[in-house]
Amino acid sequence: MAYTTGPDRRAEQRAGGQSGGLSADIGNTRRPADLKTEHLLHAQGRTGGNDLAQARARTERQNRFRIAALMDDGALAEFDHRAPADLFLEDICAAFARGTLIATADGQIAVEDLQPGDMIRTRDAGLQVLRWISACPMQEAKSSDAAESQALRIKADALGELRPIQDLVVSARFRLLSNHPSCEALFGSPETLAPAEDLLDGDTILRIRPARDLPFYNLMFDQHQIIQANGLETESYHPGNFGVAVMALEMQSHLRRIFPHLNGDLGRFGRTVRPILKGFEAEILRTG
Repeated sequence: MAYTTGPDRRAEQRAGGQSGGLSADIGNTRRPADLKTEHLLHAQGRTGGNDLAQARARTERQNRFRIAALMDDGALAEFDHRAPADLFLEDICAAFARGTLIATADGQIAVEDLQPGDMIRTRDAGLQVLRWISACPMQEAKSSDAAESQALRIKADALGELRPIQDLVVSARFRLLSNHPSCEALFGSPETLAPAEDLLDGDTILRIRPARDLPFYNLMFDQHQIIQANGLETESYHPGNFGVAVMALEMQSHLRRIFPHLNGDLGRFGRTVRPILKGFEAEILRTG
């Protein structure tokens, strides 16, 4: 399959007056309640205050996600996707904060300057074509309590020398490659992917409240890959071992729209490149 990649695609975009990278002009948006929803509720005889209030709240509380994907024919699809805030699509679209350095064929490049077609260095498969990138803000915590924050700061050298090479701000659902000595015996693999949230120590890995307008990004390839972010080995997007199967139909519908290059086939996520640990499994490694 032939794609226009890396510097060639950036040159094409400059010639066409386009800028590189996915726009950071993102954020939450509110809009008037959907009158069709209200009319439907009236038609169904469900005009109680709670029904109407819930319908209005759901149609008004929309989050916006910037999506760019390289299609199978080499075309670049770029669009905004809006979804109800209570679906928490940030769990899919947010991983790395703006400024995170990703290892590429052209060296370390800030995640916000990447675009589909760029060649990214992977642990197992060498240089791979970036197929998809998303951008969105982290959803605000429901309280001022730091424990509600969905973002983490991993300080430079927190996990060993140059791991990471500089502070790394990520989603709480960010997963790290672990080669703990017990991985093989417990999980049948010398390496696993473990949630960074389970490594919190309040000192070198801690929760933070990011600025409301700070964009977070996520990346995807044809297959699940191990990549480097600020020198720390992590993963590209994958819904997990049983991710799609256990998702509600509404969520699956949104996935088909935000991953246009999959052509509606959510089975194309394929297998995970390493075993993905649940929180209690990561805790076993940490305390063992």
